[in-house]
Amino acid sequence: MLKIFCLMYCHGIPCNLEIVNSCLQSFNFYGEFQRICFKGTPRLKEVTIFDYKHNENVETTPDMVAFFASLPTLQRFSADFKFLEYLAAGYNNVPTKLPAPLHKLKFLQICNFDFGSLRNVRAIVCLIMSSPNLFELKIQMDTELNQPATNDAVPSLVTLLEAEHCGGSGLLQRLKVLEVAYVRGTQVELELVRFILATAPLLERVHILPCRRKLKLRKAFKFIKTMMQYKRASKEAEVIYAETYSALRR
Repeated sequence: MLKIFCLMYCHGIPCNLEIVNSCLQSFNFYGEFQRICFKGTPRLKEVTIFDYKHNENVETTPDMVAFFASLPTLQRFSADFKFLEYLAAGYNNVPTKLPAPLHKLKFLQICNFDFGSLRNVRAIVCLIMSSPNLFELKIQMDTELNQPATNDAVPSLVTLLEAEHCGGSGLLQRLKVLEVAYVRGTQVELELVRFILATAPLLERVHILPCRRKLKLRKAFKFIKTMMQYKRASKEAEVIYAETYSALRR
């Protein structure tokens, strides 16, 4: 039986995918779709959806709760922020938590992240809040945005997370690795790093990679200096700033 499914570069051919496979362990999709639905995938551990483009000519009702409820064994989830935007589009108010927590999810990666929309930010808050055993969190900023998010966007992410943390939610109690890529040195990015440094008691590494086209040397130095002054819940937490991914992996 098929254990790994990979479909790439499906542009111009919108796919309507209903995945039914009791042995499937890894699903990787890059391209345009009308609908993606998982049914009968009790062993599916890894889901990757990138280069997402939803076919707006087809009427579908996205359901974030139902999507993740169909993935009870999910351990690794990687997606373009546009896919989260699609999942959140079916809600006037995105739930703070999923009804069924993602207990097995240990790795979460969101690419092309944009702080600009409260609804979309709530989608990633929902995922973080629903993943009590999250080990590694990677957020890659959108390098194509002409203007970074303003300070008005800070409450939409950090304040939501802080409210849940103060409520005794056990947020980020097992997080060990945070990676924030293509940063521009904005206040929003600083607030996110500050919150996680102050909250995660087992944090070991914080990886910071700049958007070299947007973050000049002087601003980068100020960004790093500010981060180094933040309080840390973990004495083991190390902040690592690298110009490239290859330098980070050395």
